[in-house]
Amino acid sequence: MGAPLISFNLDHGDLVRWLDGEYTNDHRNWSDLGESIEGVKMYAQRPGYPVIDHELALEACTQGVPLAGHFTRKFDDVVERPDYDNHSPLKDAEAEARQVRKRGANSYHIAFPRWMALFLYGLFISPISWVWTKGKGRIKIDASTRLKPGDTGSADDKSP
Repeated sequence: MGAPLISFNLDHGDLVRWLDGEYTNDHRNWSDLGESIEGVKMYAQRPGYPVIDHELALEACTQGVPLAGHFTRKFDDVVERPDYDNHSPLKDAEAEARQVRKRGANSYHIAFPRWMALFLYGLFISPISWVWTKGKGRIKIDASTRLKPGDTGSADDKSP
């Protein structure tokens, strides 16, 4: 992904548009989803459950998330993130993680060489971990991790 990004003058939006299809959700039938959501609206939410914002859910599907946020961080926190070598569970499951990566047809993460991080304005780097669920391992992108007290590089801290 690094080479195409360089050819697009480091414009991440142009890279995603170039990837097309699944990355841009152009293959989805959004009118069918909208109709399904309209059908669900007639049913009341069960007592004790949160109110569902149907329009926000549709917007999240069509526009991506986060839908809002104030994303700022200190430069010193930015330069530390490429040097962090992910979480220890990933290191412990390296062989399994590499197999998952080979089956990446269901993956929507765009991987770049670490050195490119300093050239991508506004990029938040999230550490990668490995979690076990129902006997199967999977890669987890962890946008909530702070590498030290006062770290401003956690993307989850910026979303309302």
